[in-house]
Amino acid sequence: MKRIIALMLVLAFTAVVLPSCGDKNDTSDADFSFKSGDVVITPNSDAGPVIEALGDYVSYDESASCAFEGLDKVYKYNGFEILTYPKDSKDYIYTVTLLNDLVSTPEGVSVGMSRNKVIEVYGENYTSQGEGIYYSSENSQLQFIFRDGNVSSIKYQAVLK
Repeated sequence: MKRIIALMLVLAFTAVVLPSCGDKNDTSDADFSFKSGDVVITPNSDAGPVIEALGDYVSYDESASCAFEGLDKVYKYNGFEILTYPKDSKDYIYTVTLLNDLVSTPEGVSVGMSRNKVIEVYGENYTSQGEGIYYSSENSQLQFIFRDGNVSSIKYQAVLK
């Protein structure tokens, strides 16, 4: 009986501890999403329900799309803006840009934080280009641009295929 209890304790410990042993900063398989309140905003997703759920925007602008038939639309909210692209009679999320420290990523990174803090939170699996570092998944990219070693812009961007 003691062996059965000991075995059950070992199995319970293994079930709780081992899943957390993986690389918590592995961003290669997950799509990146920004969250505003309860609204999850993921690049390449249908923009209609997102814009409706977010409610009133601060400003709106549109222009003829260079890459698609229809209009590119920009919805600006407090601290972030959403750029959409048209495809198949719908609008899709192209980018979400965090504009200031009023908002942060779901992981807690915001404009003004250090490059080292970004890497601590998101890990070493990134590409460097110019003043930025880029984390990529199959359908989206999370971009951090730095000025004087601190985040000046955060952008979630769709990977278009």
